[in-house]
Amino acid sequence: NFDFANNPWSVFNTVCAGYRDMLVSMLLKVVAPLALLMLILITHFSTKLLEAMKLLSAAWNPDITVNVYFSLLFTFFAGVAAMSLEIFKCTNNPNDISTLSSDQSVICGSSDWR
Repeated sequence: NFDFANNPWSVFNTVCAGYRDMLVSMLLKVVAPLALLMLILITHFSTKLLEAMKLLSAAWNPDITVNVYFSLLFTFFAGVAAMSLEIFKCTNNPNDISTLSSDQSVICGSSDWR
């Protein structure tokens, strides 16, 4: 199953972690690229520190840092784009109520959906 290619956050089960709410789940998905940026920046500055302490021969230069971040973002671009449009994907149910495709508990047009 290659669901992680379309949704890289599917490897982390937010429902299992207690985040069943659709709003919290969406916020975690939005914050994930920022968390990735923070991790890459920490790595960048850690290599600078290790180089200053003479424990590492060469640190990452800013070009490498930017390249790593945007390469990872580009790799998962399809998933990020699909996730950004996920809030608009509604499916019809047999009871003539449209619900969100990714979370069947959210009725399209309701206050939770807006």
